[in-house]
Amino acid sequence: MNHEVEYQESLEVRVRRILSSEGFYVSDRAGYAELASSEKGVFGILKERPPQKYLFGLITIRPRRAVIGLIRFDGAEWLLEIFGRHNVESLKQLAQKITSTFGVNVSVRLTHEFEATEQFLGDL
Repeated sequence: MNHEVEYQESLEVRVRRILSSEGFYVSDRAGYAELASSEKGVFGILKERPPQKYLFGLITIRPRRAVIGLIRFDGAEWLLEIFGRHNVESLKQLAQKITSTFGVNVSVRLTHEFEATEQFLGDL
């Protein structure tokens, strides 16, 4: 009797890997990075903001990341919602990569004119 172990990655792991490879981070739909895996089939998309320097560059503060979109993935029709008109082109490129990698259709929609800000559980 020959038994084999079969390894598979969930769709969430594979989508997270693509987002990470493009320089993005994931959150839940409300922008909480700590809860990124709380809901199946949806991730918020976070982007680093440049550090802010104060006191002639002696103090550097890393601001909260920008929430620039939301991706809903389930089945053959995915939806990429974009927050912030200036993020449209970079997220359209991400949608193209997802389409070619997963063989799915991705609808891209500008949902909000401005991006949101990452949230933390301590903000509640």
